[in-house]
Amino acid sequence: LAHSSEADDVSCLRYAAELQAASLCAHTDYQPGQEVYDSYGPGLSPGDLLLDYGFVDPANTNHRVEVEPSQLVAPKSARARALLQALGGAGMSDKADAGGAAAAPSAPQLVRLVLSEEGPDQATLAWVRAALSGDADLIRAGWRLKAGPKDSDLACRVMGTLAQPASCEQETAVLTTILTYVDTALASYPSTLEHDQAELAQLAGAAGSPGADAWLRMQVLRALVSEKLALVGCAAVVDEWLQQLEGGCDVSELYDWSESDEGGEGE
Repeated sequence: LAHSSEADDVSCLRYAAELQAASLCAHTDYQPGQEVYDSYGPGLSPGDLLLDYGFVDPANTNHRVEVEPSQLVAPKSARARALLQALGGAGMSDKADAGGAAAAPSAPQLVRLVLSEEGPDQATLAWVRAALSGDADLIRAGWRLKAGPKDSDLACRVMGTLAQPASCEQETAVLTTILTYVDTALASYPSTLEHDQAELAQLAGAAGSPGADAWLRMQVLRALVSEKLALVGCAAVVDEWLQQLEGGCDVSELYDWSESDEGGEGE
């Protein structure tokens, strides 16, 4: 079956070991002669579809960018580095290059941070807080003096504490770090969002069925447009949060995660 982003998790193939049977439910009422779709995963982004399956469903609006932690932020200290390594950030460097960016990791990282149109998710904010925390901040959060990369259980508890912003000054540094990364990422593309959208519209509006090259180009453009929409939206949300902090917003009231666990806008 072909994938449809309009199919939800109901249309994912499931195997029940105790019954030794697989089940797949329709997400809509099909009429005779209609093509039947399933879902390869309701959380897949256009980039995921392109890389894993070689196409992008035009209906997919799950715009997000997954970022390697070392690309976003360098740990402020060896203690912060050990904490992040315990969480799966293998190869995290505690040194930045001359431009202030994190150095390249020495080993593959198991963690991916998420930026979307709704802003950075809670896990991303907590990760950046951990990376930018000083030794005293980490000790207050529960990261013991002799804790190291193997103390994964303790690291998870510490990140639970760091899930909440501690101060306006700290959160301003966290959000500024994310905004700087997003601006740099957008500037690194060889074309703009508007250019890609115009080219995609031109290809999609061409008469007749697209040739193989045109079809492939459309898939790539859909993924690129999705990534850029995620970054542009993220930048707007983070900028709004920074403005609220500058305007005197209490840091404890900055975020509203009531509607989504993946992100949210400031109140």
